[in-house]
Amino acid sequence: MIEFQNVSVSFRQKRTTLTAVDDVSFSIGKGEIFGIVGSSGAGKSTLLRTINLLQGVTGGRVLVDGKDVTKYRGKTLRGHRRNIGMIFQHFNLADNLTARQNIAFVLRSAGVGREEADAKVREYLSLVGIPEKADVYPSKLSGGQKQRVAIARALAGGAKILLCDEPTSALDAETTLSILKLISTLSKQLGITVVIITHELNVIKSICSRCAVMDGGKLVELDGVYSLFTQPKDGFTKQLIGHTRTHDLPQEILDNTYGPVVKLTFLGPDANTPVISEASSRFGVQINILTGRIEYIENKPLGILYVNPIGEEYVVRQTLDYLKNVVREVEVLEDGAGI
Repeated sequence: MIEFQNVSVSFRQKRTTLTAVDDVSFSIGKGEIFGIVGSSGAGKSTLLRTINLLQGVTGGRVLVDGKDVTKYRGKTLRGHRRNIGMIFQHFNLADNLTARQNIAFVLRSAGVGREEADAKVREYLSLVGIPEKADVYPSKLSGGQKQRVAIARALAGGAKILLCDEPTSALDAETTLSILKLISTLSKQLGITVVIITHELNVIKSICSRCAVMDGGKLVELDGVYSLFTQPKDGFTKQLIGHTRTHDLPQEILDNTYGPVVKLTFLGPDANTPVISEASSRFGVQINILTGRIEYIENKPLGILYVNPIGEEYVVRQTLDYLKNVVREVEVLEDGAGI
């Protein structure tokens, strides 16, 4: 559906050239919800905008449905852009137009007749769940409602690709989940391909099937979301993922903890295995659970648990050896440092 072939984007500055995207190649399948993550300045927004040619390339090709869109100009380019919707962090709605008028304005500007445009507005406001807000101005809408209007506006013209530029950064956690669920539902219902760029890894975990990681304009890792979060390969990716696995233990707990603090990471079916009770009964060791959680990525469990085994030194050592054999990752934090 979408393919980047050795894409580079450079900008001339006073005495230097800034390379925002550096020789990036990968593809996105039809109907896929695909994520691109990276820190600020990684080049992810620049790369996203090459899909609809809001940003031209200085090297390589961008293919959509097998056609090199970087060569599009004039009428062909306008037709290409009508097949691509885009939503933004701050919604980009016209404040002096109602929800209905914001959507209709884009449709009429594209040459859609009034009757057809009115029908499309009603249809897509219903699809995004706010038909009753048709005549409400943006100032009277919540952040989530504004983003729903923006999504309706992006898709009402029949777009088959939805580009999302930090679509939930301005929303609270609960609203973020509802918007992500809506995007996922619309992708399946309408058969659209979704590309999301974000610095929020929880967004990627919630909705995407695959993800590209960018750093300094380069593609440093590309994988399925579960593999990316459980077995990252690149150092930069490991650093990003590490932030989502952090559990802050109060210093008071660490000060009163005798013996090692151990971090256990469970993957897949291992997350539901009762290894703690098994280790305790097998070795007669007391195992205090300090903190932990199990989350599901692509419907597969990832569990992280911090424990404190207490007992004779040789018994604790036997317990740790056992855990290292049955748990995917075991990290011993002798003094609690690094948590």
